[in-house]
Amino acid sequence: MKGLFAVLLLFSISSLALAVNGATILEESFESNLNGWTGLRTENWEFTTNWAKDGQRAIVNFDKFDSGMLKSIGTLSQGTYECWFYDQVTNISESLCMVSTGAISSQSILLIGTETQMSKTNYSYFLSPDANSWGIAPVQRSAGWHQARFVKTAQVTELHIDGVKVAQTTNNHNWNFIGFILNNWFSSPGHEPAIFDALRVYDNTANESSGNASVSNSSMEIAALQTQIQVIQEQNSNLSGRMSVVEQQNAIQDQQIANLTLQVEALETNSDLQQVKDRLAMLEQNITSVYTKAEVDQKFSLFDALSSRLQALENQVAVIVGKLSKFGWWDK
Repeated sequence: MKGLFAVLLLFSISSLALAVNGATILEESFESNLNGWTGLRTENWEFTTNWAKDGQRAIVNFDKFDSGMLKSIGTLSQGTYECWFYDQVTNISESLCMVSTGAISSQSILLIGTETQMSKTNYSYFLSPDANSWGIAPVQRSAGWHQARFVKTAQVTELHIDGVKVAQTTNNHNWNFIGFILNNWFSSPGHEPAIFDALRVYDNTANESSGNASVSNSSMEIAALQTQIQVIQEQNSNLSGRMSVVEQQNAIQDQQIANLTLQVEALETNSDLQQVKDRLAMLEQNITSVYTKAEVDQKFSLFDALSSRLQALENQVAVIVGKLSKFGWWDK
C-alpha cells in the first residue's frame, strides 16, 4: 500500500510540476545517436543498456580518462537543467553533471556529482574558477540514480542534488551549455563508470516575465519533492534486491542444516558402531585364553584395525555435531 501511495503521489507531483514548469527545450535519454554534442575526448563515451533511467539506454564512460560532453541550449536567461547520474559508491568516482559558458575548463563550468578526491561519503560541487572552489554537499552517497539540478534565476545559479539545495553562485551565471564529465584529470585508473541519463532543460523565462514569481518558486519546490520521492523509490528498490539475496542465502543455510541433521541421525542409527563394539568385547575375552604367538599377533592386529575404525566413525559424528552446534541445532 505504501508503494502504491508513493507512486500516486509521484504521479500527482509530476502532473503539477508540468503545469508550473517552463517549457521543455531539451530532452536527452540517449535512445538515438548523439546529435549536436561536442566536448573533450567524446570518443570515450558509448551507449549502454546495462543502466538506464529513462528508456532502454544510458551513456557511459568506462574509466577512459578525463572526458566531457557539451551541448548548446542557446540563450537562456532563466531556466533549469536536470541531469541524472548513477552512483555505484566505490572509492574512486568522479562523475559530474555540468553547465558551462562554452568550454570544459575550470574557469567556465559549474559541477555537481561524485568527486572522491573531495569526499568519499558525500556528494560534491564546483563553483569555479580554481581548485579552491570545491564544496561538499550535505547529502550522503548511496547506490543508485541521483539527480543534479542547476537552476538559473535572474541573479544567481542554484545547485541542487536529490532535491536539496547545496549552493548558489554568480560565477558563470551566463552558462548556455549543458553536459556531463568524467573528471579524471590525471588519467588515473580504477574509476567506476561514469553513467548519465534523463537530461532535461526547462525555460523558466515565461513564468518570470509574466510576474508570476510565486509559480516559479512553487515549481522548484515541487521538482525538489519529485526528485526526493524518485531517489527514495530507487533506494527502496535496491534494498528490496539486497533483502532478496539475504533470503536466498538463508534458504541455502537452512537446507545445509537440514542435510547435516540427517547425516548425524543416519550415523547414530548405523549398526556399524554397535557391531564394532561387540566384536572388540569378544576379542578382549578371547585374548585372555591361551593362543600361540602368531594367533595372539593376529588378534591384536584385528583389534587395532577395529579400534581405528571405531575412532574414525566417532570423529565423523563429532565433526558433524560440532557444525550443528554452531547454528544452535544440536544440544545433547
